[in-house]
Amino acid sequence: MKTMFGVHLPPEGLAFTQMREVCLAAERQGYDLFTITDHLYPMRPSSAGYPSNAGQHWLDFAVTERIKLGPLVSCVWYRNPALLGKIATTVDIISNGRII
Repeated sequence: MKTMFGVHLPPEGLAFTQMREVCLAAERQGYDLFTITDHLYPMRPSSAGYPSNAGQHWLDFAVTERIKLGPLVSCVWYRNPALLGKIATTVDIISNGRII
């Protein structure tokens, strides 16, 4: 079993471009894993005015080439299991099987 090191970033208050840059930076720096939370409601207020759209931020992963990707927290109470499965399947296809 290999030890993996990763970056976790709550997406609340971050724009797509900001999440993309952080995800790419984590990959460039050699991290093995990038995770986000998948909260339906923001856990903290956004000073930038961006909504909490964690499902949208799953698509930020598509810009990477090597790093493993996944939600650190995802709850059946926030998203219908069929929708969550479809989101995960889409990201898995886009990322060539790197979703965990």
